[in-house]
Amino acid sequence: MKNPWKKAASLKEAEKLSGVIFAGIDTAYIPAGMQESGIFCMNGLIEIRYRREDDVLILRKSILEIDNISGDYNQYPSAYLLPSGSFSIKCRGTTDLINTAEFHPFGAYCSISCNPGKPGRGLPPFHILSIAEGMSKF
Repeated sequence: MKNPWKKAASLKEAEKLSGVIFAGIDTAYIPAGMQESGIFCMNGLIEIRYRREDDVLILRKSILEIDNISGDYNQYPSAYLLPSGSFSIKCRGTTDLINTAEFHPFGAYCSISCNPGKPGRGLPPFHILSIAEGMSKF
């Protein structure tokens, strides 16, 4: 089977190839020192990756209904819902640092993954909320 992921040169190109609008990311909430390391897409889905040494942050947005859009099947000490205005965010990680967050704003399916499988090395809830708010825009 052919790999469905395509590396895009820019977010605009990924939006054109995937049919997904991925707007509103406020980079102030991307952890300090993390640099964009790649934009990937397939029909109906965009993924943006950030890296800093051995840390990784993965943002995904889809217009298709995808179960576990994060692709993170690791077990974490805590799982809970974080309220965010007009949608809730399903979080997994520790009580104060979130490794995986999934949410469904306005018909989209989104995830934020920070160091998947490494409890205690996620993002604080405020950063998750701020990134999620930007990802919910069309």
